Amino acid sequence: MERDAAGRSYLIKGTDPDVAIEMQKQSLQVYQQLSAQDPESANAMQNLAWAWFFLGQTEASVPYREDALDHFEQGWTLIVLHCSQNPDDAKSRRHVRMYLGGLVDFCQFLKADELIPGHCRNAAVVLQPVVEANPDNLALAETLDHVLGVMRGADGTP
Repeated sequence: MERDAAGRSYLIKGTDPDVAIEMQKQSLQVYQQLSAQDPESANAMQNLAWAWFFLGQTEASVPYREDALDHFEQGWTLIVLHCSQNPDDAKSRRHVRMYLGGLVDFCQFLKADELIPGHCRNAAVVLQPVVEANPDNLALAETLDHVLGVMRGADGTP
């Protein structure tokens, strides 16, 4: 297996990265079609978001830096949007935390740490009004607090 600086593996040794990227793009197209066929489906939106992530992950291993960063952002936008539309769904809140963890890891790997606060700020702008509209949803408030904590950590602010 190929490994990055942090020891994570992305591609099986001997795999042609361009072939792997093409396969991820084909997978993304399938998830785009499924999402278009059923735009109300929570699973379809989350699966599409993760397809963007996995495409970015594969691109990062090459590295196709700008493509990877763009694709990570597209998935992040969908994950946050889905959470905002489904504030009572534990899975959607968990995906925000999971995706953000991967996003931070890859931004650091691609030496794009400066993007992390902006990604978090954009998510906070979407989630904050939902938290305010759902004051009894402590789990959602904790999700927003987590995003803000990552932002503050990346900004270096307390």
